[in-house]
Amino acid sequence: MYVLDKYEDANNHIPYCAALGSFDGVHLGHQQIIKSMIRKSKELNARSLVYTFNIHPKTVLNPNVTTPLITSNEKRIEVLKNFNLDFLYLENFSNISTMTPEDFVKDILVGLFKVKHLFVGYNYHFGYKSTGNSDRLVELGQKYGFGVDVFSPIIINEHVVSSSLVRSLIANGEVEKVKDFLGRDYSIIGSVVYGKQIGKRIGVRTANISIDKNFIIPRNGVYFTTSVINGGVYKSLTNVGINPTFKGSSLNIETHLLDFDEDIYGSNIEIFFSKRIRDEKTFESTEDLVKQINSDIKMRLNI
Repeated sequence: MYVLDKYEDANNHIPYCAALGSFDGVHLGHQQIIKSMIRKSKELNARSLVYTFNIHPKTVLNPNVTTPLITSNEKRIEVLKNFNLDFLYLENFSNISTMTPEDFVKDILVGLFKVKHLFVGYNYHFGYKSTGNSDRLVELGQKYGFGVDVFSPIIINEHVVSSSLVRSLIANGEVEKVKDFLGRDYSIIGSVVYGKQIGKRIGVRTANISIDKNFIIPRNGVYFTTSVINGGVYKSLTNVGINPTFKGSSLNIETHLLDFDEDIYGSNIEIFFSKRIRDEKTFESTEDLVKQINSDIKMRLNI
């Protein structure tokens, strides 16, 4: 899979079948659209393309309002590489934000990408102020000579699969349910930074994680996790919270990697959340805290 962000580079590989959307999370609904698009591209002897944005449109339109994201571009690329996709195009939303729906189709999709067939979700909108929808796209396809497949929502466990649902589950700490809709455990990616060295003082070393504030963080609490760092995969416990036993006040993400004792400051780490096991709480003493952590570790070792 090749990642493109310039029209002239994309124009070198025409024609395309393309899936259009924000694809934050690349959840199972997105995956259905993408897989169908790839099959169609083979039928039409075209290149398969996911056309999305390098920055979420809501962030561009409302820079003072944070839109909590599920996946970084790095993570989306990693997930999409599993689908035998030819190209990912990361559009700069500012390039097209003021275009009418028809101009976007005529000048970009047809003029530059020479699309043969498009694939979108039922709630797809495009063009200036989102004035175009899937019905309008079908009309324009008939006018400009390309096909359009519009996908109905996927229902899993009586819920419509959507990025907003996934964000809500993560924010509520219901990470076990997230896998049903993403097809994988939710993860965050960050760098290991120096903290207050509390873990070292109490004999349970933790990696303090710094992540981009634009990404959604699971609800405060303690989680069973799996951490990937420097090519290794380790069972881990992760605390999201403020360390109330030590009178903390700012949000921290701290991970204890089991059977691991290396200096990893400055390294990138990916943490996969599989289960929330308890609330963060204030302990009467450091000894009580350590006792609880050791109990948590014992449970994690057995899972």
